[in-house]
Amino acid sequence: MGDRCYLTVEIRREDRDKFVELMDDDPSQEEEAAGPADMLRLEWEEVNYGAGSVLEQAAHDGLRFVAYNSVGCNYSEGITVGHGGEHAECAALEAVPVCEVGVDGEPDAHSLANVRYVIALMKKVHDNT
Repeated sequence: MGDRCYLTVEIRREDRDKFVELMDDDPSQEEEAAGPADMLRLEWEEVNYGAGSVLEQAAHDGLRFVAYNSVGCNYSEGITVGHGGEHAECAALEAVPVCEVGVDGEPDAHSLANVRYVIALMKKVHDNT
């Protein structure tokens, strides 16, 4: 058993079974997502290390999803997005993407670019494009 957290995934209905197969576990909760009609919201409790390797595999397999993992002992909250074979992730606070800010008060350029990329992919997933 590793570091455990909660995982919430918004995913296209047609990708649900493949994602659950990759997770090798049924979700503890499943419901319609608040967004597009073809999206489901799946939740797991006590997921090892935020299911990072599963999320990366799902993205590379072409599944479209937005995942949020809660904080674990060894990592912060995070958002992972899969869209069209692309995979992106960033830190989050209460399921909102965040970027690093330096001691000078300026956002870290790499972190900011990454957050913008994650948000763009999130929009594609939710717009079903």
